Amino acid sequence: MFMFQKNRKILNELQEYLTTAGDVLHDFQAALDYYFAHGVDAHLHNLANEIHIKESKADDIRRHIELEIFEKSLLPESREDIFLLLERLDMMPNQAEDILRQIWIQQLKLPVDTHEQLQELARLGVKMFGYVE
Repeated sequence: MFMFQKNRKILNELQEYLTTAGDVLHDFQAALDYYFAHGVDAHLHNLANEIHIKESKADDIRRHIELEIFEKSLLPESREDIFLLLERLDMMPNQAEDILRQIWIQQLKLPVDTHEQLQELARLGVKMFGYVE
């Protein structure tokens, strides 16, 4: 599937997307850990901004890949598979950014007895995304 030069370019961009999206999720996990330890403060806002920048970069890479795919550089079956995979994968960093934004905007104070389970859920999400990378 990735035999030709143009196709190798798409493969490299896919790897760049996965790395960037993975960074978003790792940063989200760290920000969530910080939030549970320190609450909502200016540093959490900075972490949310950094995640936003990285997630935007991942979106830019994804859009560029989609443009490349629709320029018929791959077989039609491969195009659809890659497009659908990207669409589904992109939900994770988008959701991570949104969760942190909601925590910041609403100044949420989640119950202490949920912190451990939520941290574990974030760790599992990052771990699962790592299997795709």
